[in-house]
Amino acid sequence: MKTTGISRRIDEVGRIVIPREIRKTFGIKGGDQIEIFTHNNEIVLRKYNVSTGLGELVGRLNSEFSAVRKDLDRETADKIYGHINALQDLFESIETGEGRSGTN
Repeated sequence: MKTTGISRRIDEVGRIVIPREIRKTFGIKGGDQIEIFTHNNEIVLRKYNVSTGLGELVGRLNSEFSAVRKDLDRETADKIYGHINALQDLFESIETGEGRSGTN
C-alpha cells in the first residue's frame, strides 16, 4: 500500500474529505459511489464498480454452491448450476460491453 502523507479529521457527523489529488487520480467525482470495506484491520475505500462487485458475487456463489452441490438431488443441482452459469454469462457480457442494449 502506498502512503500519501495526507491525513484528514473526521467531522462531527462522521464525514471525511478525500483529497482532490486522490479523487483526480482515481477518477472520483461528486455523486460517485464509494465502496467501504475492511481488510486486515484497515478501512479500505474503493470506487464502486458494479461489474467488479457482480463478478466477485458470482464467483463466491459458484464456490459456495460447489461445496453443497453433492448434498442436492441431481435435477435441483443442475437447475441451480444453470442459473449460476447464466449469471456468469451476464457478468461476462457486461464486462465486454455486449450486454448493453440500445447503445451505439
